[in-house]
Amino acid sequence: MSFCKSTAFALACATAIPFTTSVAAEKGIEEVVVTAQRRAENLQSVPIAVSAFSEEALRTQGIDSLTEVATRTPGFSMGTFNVAQPQLFIRGIGSNDDGAGADSSVVVFIDEVYVGRNSGTAMDLFDLERVEVLRGPQGTLYGKNVVGGAINLVTRKPDEEFRAKLEGTFGNFDLANFRGFASGPLAENVFGKIAFSSKKREGYLDSEIGRFPQFFGSIPPEQLGQFEQLDEDTESIRAHLRFTPTDRLEINLTADRSELRQSGPARYTVGGPNGRILAGLIEDDIYTNLATDPGISDREINGYMGRVDYDFDFATFTSITAYREADAIVDVGDVSDEAIALLASSPNAQFGDALINGANNTFRDESEQLSQEFRLTSAGEGPVDWVLGAYFLKEEVFRVESFDLGFNLALGDGTALPLLAPTTGSSYMDNETEGYAFFGQASWQINDQWRITAGGRYTDEEKTAKTRSVAGGFLVLESFDVQADDSWAEFTPKVSVDFQLNDDVFFYGTVSKGYKSGGFQGSPPVERTATTPYDKEIAWLYEVGAKTEWFDNRLRLNLSLFQTDYEDLQVFQLLVPADAPDGTPGVLTAQNAADAEIKGAEFEFIVMPLPNLTLRGSYTYLDTEYAKFTAPAGFRTPGGVDPTLREGNRLRNAPEHAFNILAVYDILFENGASLALQADYRKKTRVFQDPDNERVASIPGYDVLDARIAYTTANGQWEVAGWMKNALDEEYFLHNFPVSGSGAATPAPPRMMGITFTWMTP
Repeated sequence: MSFCKSTAFALACATAIPFTTSVAAEKGIEEVVVTAQRRAENLQSVPIAVSAFSEEALRTQGIDSLTEVATRTPGFSMGTFNVAQPQLFIRGIGSNDDGAGADSSVVVFIDEVYVGRNSGTAMDLFDLERVEVLRGPQGTLYGKNVVGGAINLVTRKPDEEFRAKLEGTFGNFDLANFRGFASGPLAENVFGKIAFSSKKREGYLDSEIGRFPQFFGSIPPEQLGQFEQLDEDTESIRAHLRFTPTDRLEINLTADRSELRQSGPARYTVGGPNGRILAGLIEDDIYTNLATDPGISDREINGYMGRVDYDFDFATFTSITAYREADAIVDVGDVSDEAIALLASSPNAQFGDALINGANNTFRDESEQLSQEFRLTSAGEGPVDWVLGAYFLKEEVFRVESFDLGFNLALGDGTALPLLAPTTGSSYMDNETEGYAFFGQASWQINDQWRITAGGRYTDEEKTAKTRSVAGGFLVLESFDVQADDSWAEFTPKVSVDFQLNDDVFFYGTVSKGYKSGGFQGSPPVERTATTPYDKEIAWLYEVGAKTEWFDNRLRLNLSLFQTDYEDLQVFQLLVPADAPDGTPGVLTAQNAADAEIKGAEFEFIVMPLPNLTLRGSYTYLDTEYAKFTAPAGFRTPGGVDPTLREGNRLRNAPEHAFNILAVYDILFENGASLALQADYRKKTRVFQDPDNERVASIPGYDVLDARIAYTTANGQWEVAGWMKNALDEEYFLHNFPVSGSGAATPAPPRMMGITFTWMTP
């Protein structure tokens, strides 16, 4: 039996085809293979809205983070609160809650291993065969809590022949990025691979406190503001062993580690009282602030996985055992009495302005998880294809967070009056989750054209949360030491019907249910919120789509129309205790606050209008709204808005319009060398970051253009590429959130440019 021809091992041999295929234009657009349904399939015949990025596409487009995947994927948006708390949203659904007892709504999988904590996903993307983004609830075949969508990171297995690549990148802001791998046989039926990535770059957000040495007598003038903000410093490595003792058995063992060390998080203040005060001191530039402390953002990730696949002829048995851990430390920095004096001196400071003193927020998040999946996948030789499986997860998360907060009152004459002295509040939370699931899915090929697929997953999950809090900081309002537990269970079915009109036209319709378990409030302000869990949320997806190819496979058009109805949407929102003074920044509270409705359309295309020109892109339209909204007793919104008035507001991270297009033109020389010219344009309209849809705390719409030119030698071993990211130097934000009537925004990088040298084996 040939190893790669065996249906049982199709997953091992499937390879996504590079996007930049214009050199092979005479053959048309090449097939893309994905494993979205746990078996290798042509993307054009999968009844799911999926976007796939090949290894070549990731490399040539400079995609090395999930943020850059999001900007090129229909319906996918991502906020970056800090390196340990990326916020993933697909079609308006995601999660901002970072508590130890909370879960993500959009889940990342690394080689089919569920990654439970968002801090475990904040990694450099390298050594990947492809990335698949599945949009909408995936409640049947995927881990747990995949209510918004799934992101599959598929690493490349060790090669059966020696293969290696080395890449060096150098650019402005002292960028130095090195990555590479070596892969091949180690012994008979034993293959290995080692891959690494190292990236360092200076920060692009500058503190201007050096202009005001008279206010900072405790800091030597030559040190004022001389620190990095929004820099990068990452080191990653992955090792992989593959054993094939027989043509039926394959064993894969992997280990990976990633470290990140940088300052921050760092913010630019947008509008409102805080923005007005700063505008009287420094120029309004999104790349400047008056930070006195660089802060700390450190993160370590470790993962180990063992996978066994055995071919029984009628089906393949798969066992995936994985252990992952993530440790993150973030220190936002501090606002000192000296900084308060500087702010009060602003000519724009008015009587009654509340100046936050202290404002130090630190946390440490430690997590470890053990997961086990058993799966039996049919060989695909009959009219019915099926998958059966069982899944188990145990996760332990410890999180400690502290808040240092006080208030001064600006008097409007250049001075400030201490109003409330800074105090420190702390919250310690230890959460343990145990869950299991049983799942199955079957597809019946009724005839050459019609197929029906049905499946379901039963999930049962229990959480135990131990919380100890010390009152202070005006954010932790009570001291207590409590324990609470709860459990949730749900059955999530899926039914789809598809119709293959001919080799080039495929239609599908899907109804599926998504589910996200309940949880416990992170850093609860009072004992009542610590012991009262929020409930599960439910989503029903109704989707129809068409996947088509035209003109001898030189035009590919894919369309999906969908509606998602949400019940008991878990909302992480900023609320203020009813009796708190004006200017209090608010308490982050998670609750089942809303029902929501989402309607939209996604359109993806690839076209080859000329022999060596390829255009590909997508357009997304999203119509989202809160259908109802409530707030807990004893709290008010920061702006004093009646929570029910949020009904009809747009959901977070849900741009009404998003568009991207990539153009690649290849020039072939007579000696066999080639030159590739590439332009990558992306546009998104405004997205809101809070339920009140405050414009000051939103991310305004933006247009971004990347450009690249690459020369490849005739033997294909060397490539030299010059590139620019954000070539038009667009000023835009990666994240924003409301603070005391202003926005605290993370600016995206300005124009970045550089040169990349790549060597690879023939």
